[in-house]
Amino acid sequence: MRRVGYSVKMLNVKVYDFLEGVLRKLLAPILMIFIGQIEAREQKLFVVDVRVEDQTVSVERTATRTSLLEVISRLTGLESVPRTAEIKKALNNAESFVSEYIYTEVLNYESGTSAASKPLSVLRIVFQPAQIESLLRLAKLPRWPSPRDTCIVWALLENDGRREIITPGETFRFAELLASNGLARGLPLVFPIMDLEDQLTVDDGLIWGRFGKELLQASERYNANCLLVGRLVSHEGGTVTSFSGDWTIILRNSDSYHREVFWIEEGVKIAKKTINSAVDLMTESSVIYAGESYVYRVRVSSIEDFGDYLAVNQYLSKSPYVEDFSIDGYEEGFLKISIKSMTGIERLLEFFEKEGKLTNDDTVWSTSSGSEYFSFRWREDV
Repeated sequence: MRRVGYSVKMLNVKVYDFLEGVLRKLLAPILMIFIGQIEAREQKLFVVDVRVEDQTVSVERTATRTSLLEVISRLTGLESVPRTAEIKKALNNAESFVSEYIYTEVLNYESGTSAASKPLSVLRIVFQPAQIESLLRLAKLPRWPSPRDTCIVWALLENDGRREIITPGETFRFAELLASNGLARGLPLVFPIMDLEDQLTVDDGLIWGRFGKELLQASERYNANCLLVGRLVSHEGGTVTSFSGDWTIILRNSDSYHREVFWIEEGVKIAKKTINSAVDLMTESSVIYAGESYVYRVRVSSIEDFGDYLAVNQYLSKSPYVEDFSIDGYEEGFLKISIKSMTGIERLLEFFEKEGKLTNDDTVWSTSSGSEYFSFRWREDV
């Protein structure tokens, strides 16, 4: 559990020490509840739905092992989870990582039979975040932190000379394939609703021509910083419809992009490769690799009142790049903090700059003991 302190404007160090102890006892439980509700999306990474044939112990055990691997893949950004000694041990005791099993039934619309046929059984497995996180640290696996950028799909599918935008409900159910693969890899994925605003700003020509600048502007309303721009053509005639075309993956505020070209492949394979490529591109600049932890000392100005102090604590508590932190004191108008992180200082500074809450003053000052503090200014207005 992170050590979280609280304070108001300090008169001297003794007052700071006294108030910190009192306020921590009074407010820590409230803040921990609040922090626990901040990232609902993060909690979904620990939930897996699996179709099962029955509710026998053997089926449940197999589903649990498979689902544990999926959760690890989501959290690490790894397509294939390495079978280290720690992972093998965890798989042999996968049930110990589960907090809840929930069985439900849904109608099977894929069987080609009537709705009165036997429904599908779905097992929802909810894993315990703390235990999974502990396993990742023990196995020294990387971590793809949250919140993650959302990807939006701008894609057209041409069939018999007619183009159809890929959204839920389109002819070949390509959107469902992309969504299921995105869920399995922990990639937030959305599709345009194609209301009047979308129709006025995005036409087939923008998508088919891969006009990234215009599509990025149209994606701002969805808060999406990643684009999957697709151009597919269907080829029917075989037992399974195949497709040719390409997908272009574009990241906002980045020169990086990736293009996947396909020629006569099944939709299932195309969707999987496309989502895997998107995750690989996104994790290149955001994944945290396991290794030695470092402690960085920072000082923060513009802490005007208790609300600012509480906001800084909250911000650092939910930061994916901060393992732990402690408040060292309040001196000469600066809040002094020690931050523990596995990421390098450059990556940490890039994260703070991107978020905008802590603005780098580009100055470093030394205390009498010789330890250096990176200086930041707190911005509550961002």
